[in-house]
Amino acid sequence: QFLTPAVMIREVSNDPIDVMAQFIKKGDDTELYLWLRNGNGYMEAINVNGNGGASIAKGFDIMLTRKTIEEEIKFQEKALDKMDREYRSLSKEKEGLEDDIRDYEKKILESKSKIEQNILAQKKKTEEIDSARKQLDLTKNNLNQVH
Repeated sequence: QFLTPAVMIREVSNDPIDVMAQFIKKGDDTELYLWLRNGNGYMEAINVNGNGGASIAKGFDIMLTRKTIEEEIKFQEKALDKMDREYRSLSKEKEGLEDDIRDYEKKILESKSKIEQNILAQKKKTEEIDSARKQLDLTKNNLNQVH
């Protein structure tokens, strides 16, 4: 139960009134009971000036509807914020992977250059080996000629 004392609601009374509300849960629904009390006691709906009681109920309905929508907005904003963080994380991960690719491409180029240098070194070494074999063959031939 909620009590709001000494409220000025011109649609209901020219004098301050107390507003009491009670919420009762019934299954999936919630019922609202609303009492208005002036200095003479509780006001009957037929004693409310004009459509004041309905106006209060309508205002309360609007307030609850807005509150429900505001809560949904908060929920959606949280979900959107989470998605934004996940997107930034994915974007950062992509940048890291792209950096890795650049590093690997650089290493590949360096390795290709080293392979080319290695091929040249192998060719030079093959020539040195061939020259050393020829020299060995000459030396063996000289040995064979000594009697």
